[in-house]
Amino acid sequence: MGSYTSKDLIAHAHQQGYTFLTPEAFRVWVHRGLMPQGREVVGAEGKAVRRKEWQDHDLVRLVDLCFLHTLNSRAEALRLGMWLHGHEIEGVRELLLGQIEAMQDLLMGRTWRVQQALSEEQHDQITQHLNEVLETSTVWNDMLYARRPSLHGEDYADVEAVHPDVGRGTPDATLRTFTVPTFTPPEHSPQIGEREAEGEALLSYPNPGIPTRQLALLQHRAGTDLLRMYLGLGVEERETYALPLLLNVVEGATAEDLATARLLVSHQVLEVLHTYSVLPYHVRDRRLDLPRLVAPFKSDYRHLFAAPALFPLTAYLIAAHVYATSDRQRLSFDLGLIALALDRLLKKPDEKRPKCDALLTVLCAVEPCREHP
Repeated sequence: MGSYTSKDLIAHAHQQGYTFLTPEAFRVWVHRGLMPQGREVVGAEGKAVRRKEWQDHDLVRLVDLCFLHTLNSRAEALRLGMWLHGHEIEGVRELLLGQIEAMQDLLMGRTWRVQQALSEEQHDQITQHLNEVLETSTVWNDMLYARRPSLHGEDYADVEAVHPDVGRGTPDATLRTFTVPTFTPPEHSPQIGEREAEGEALLSYPNPGIPTRQLALLQHRAGTDLLRMYLGLGVEERETYALPLLLNVVEGATAEDLATARLLVSHQVLEVLHTYSVLPYHVRDRRLDLPRLVAPFKSDYRHLFAAPALFPLTAYLIAAHVYATSDRQRLSFDLGLIALALDRLLKKPDEKRPKCDALLTVLCAVEPCREHP
């Protein structure tokens, strides 16, 4: 096992191409806890000398830190990125909570942060903000493919109970056996035909007996209700899978719980990268640019997993795994949508769709499983 002085560490960083690192910057990183305090060298007769030494693993830690610094030099980004790399960092729980809260801020506005029960006016403000998010989204309808291939029977009854105006003027029996066009997976042909599902015959699009306006309204309302569920705005917002509950779960998790979830998510993301980053793929009828986007990280996918651009995805997936392993509810993780989320988050600012679109993709990558008796 080797031992190194701060000069040795800085020289090693320079050899790796990180020539920006200075002795002053290194001291700041040590002071902030991003690099460990060196071990004091003991001289003759047990007297300490004015020198500190670091070990081999500190070389790896310093290179990880330097790489993260090239992506985002903010202290919070460096701390969370180093923890995702597997290094010990204090205060990680607050950083994970901050990422989830930032998702809520962007998708719901800051009204949700009111601690007491929301007033009707505040609920209206959130609803208006959600509508604006969905109206400008270019991916939300595609995300719905992963949720329900069709609406029929009890599915439609659930929507109708909340939005009775959706089916007004349309024969009830027809609506209950109709497959909403944008809920049909793109790989399925939209030709007229019949198939059996849960004992009911479903008619494929198009169907002249269904007014287009009402179908669009049904689709919009069902999609809005789905998003409200993810954001914790449903009737049982404190009891079902949603961002507010994930905040509570992370708040109560142990350091070991978070570290275990981090390991699970790292393997999950690596599996997605190995599957989708070799050849161009289409997910939800959208072409992925992952082969080009991950090229700078080919030498070490650990750097990619810890990249600040992916913090919304990694923090959300870590929280979801903590939730799932706490025996609250089984969750399904859609690797295709995780790949699409990676694609959207890694794009440069001039290529990127609105950030809300990336966050909507992140949300839909996890689906709570319906429990069957």
